[in-house]
Amino acid sequence: MNAGTPQSGALADGRGPHEPAGEEIDARAAVRECIEAGRSGLLLDAARLPPAFFDLSTRLAGEVTHQTGVYHVPIAIFGVDVEGREVAGRPIASRSLWSWIHESRGSSTLRFFARREEALEWLSAP
Repeated sequence: MNAGTPQSGALADGRGPHEPAGEEIDARAAVRECIEAGRSGLLLDAARLPPAFFDLSTRLAGEVTHQTGVYHVPIAIFGVDVEGREVAGRPIASRSLWSWIHESRGSSTLRFFARREEALEWLSAP
């Protein structure tokens, strides 16, 4: 990924949030690209994340959020209906996943949103 390549949702100076392209997002690669490009945050579409991301037993989500926490890169994931308990239109069946999503509402490093616009607004806030 070229740091000068404009990304969807990027600010004019190229330092806005990084939104990875492609059918399915490789969350680890997206974090690496975001950090290397010096972006202000990471914007992820829940529908494009692999199911393993939301299966907490795989530890993928924990690994990704730990890495972004170390580098102080906030993550906004949209396509999550917290009130309706759905991720990308699929019901949240796991109690631990629901707890993780619910508890992130007060986090400064990870938040879940129903709409992309809400996620961008949060990432753009000072």
